[in-house]
Amino acid sequence: MGNVPMVSVLMPVYNGEQWLDAAIKSILMQSYSDFELLILLEYGSSEKSRGMVYGYTDRRIRVIENKERLGLAASLNIGIKEARGKYIARMDADDISKQKRLEKQVSYLEKHPDIAICGTFMWKYRIIVHSLPVSSMQIRFFSFYGCAFAHPTVMWRRELFLRKNLFYHEGIETEDFEFWTRVLDQCKGANIPEPLLSYRVSPQSKSVKSKEIMEQENDIILEPYWTRHGMRYFAPDGYCQCLGIGNEAVRQQEWRLLELVHKTRAFKGKGRIVRKIFFDIYMPETMQVGVLVKHYGRLFPDLYKNSVLAGFQTFVYAVYRVIKKLAQQMLVSARGGDGI
Repeated sequence: MGNVPMVSVLMPVYNGEQWLDAAIKSILMQSYSDFELLILLEYGSSEKSRGMVYGYTDRRIRVIENKERLGLAASLNIGIKEARGKYIARMDADDISKQKRLEKQVSYLEKHPDIAICGTFMWKYRIIVHSLPVSSMQIRFFSFYGCAFAHPTVMWRRELFLRKNLFYHEGIETEDFEFWTRVLDQCKGANIPEPLLSYRVSPQSKSVKSKEIMEQENDIILEPYWTRHGMRYFAPDGYCQCLGIGNEAVRQQEWRLLELVHKTRAFKGKGRIVRKIFFDIYMPETMQVGVLVKHYGRLFPDLYKNSVLAGFQTFVYAVYRVIKKLAQQMLVSARGGDGI
């Protein structure tokens, strides 16, 4: 290929042939055609998956085959070094990119030169939209708590990352989370609030294979991240600092809620709901009637019906009280009924 493409798409592949064809075709059929697809083929992949990868005749595809077992992070680092595009896009071999994904991400980055990383929302199991923080400020706050990007949706500026020597950390399960935590120390990010990828869970998915290990590593990653910013891990001053506001703006109840929500991270079900509501209510750019009504009018129908007539602030406060009660109940349960 003579011409330098605008986008280099990195797709690590290790078996998973039942998912692979749809994933590759979802890139080849993009409305934006100025790209190269770098298939990073892991050593030891099955003959069937190798045959599929080498069977495509599209000249935009380049296959880079490992000569020994390297793992995901090392394969991605090779892809970053081999990429020629102005932008690098991640793509997993078991997901499906929507037809206008690359077009919309390139357009966004071209219009926002201050943004280094652009992710998107995504569909999970074809029916659930996985929402994420959108603006740079929201992402900064969210990054102190968890990962602000859906990894397979991300596109970033290649030259900037090379200049800052930003590569994946090899040898850990949560290489994506650790990578974006380091990146956000130096760069601004954004998410397009539209699902531009369908996420599918295959037997090769890390989320299936090692969730407990990944959650333990997340805490190991987050604590030094807070320390690098001169903050105690989940202390009130840190909460204020990552929001960019003064202590006087945070009531003691709000801090207590953040602490309670943090301690419910390991819980499933209602714990996720608690954290999602918390972020939506306290992120400045989502403090609007539409967000609460859309997401929580259905979740708390009686609460909404009884309080919304008294005004938006009444509903916010009512939802806040429900969150606090749920968080307290889960914390009491975690401590074996000791109370708070």
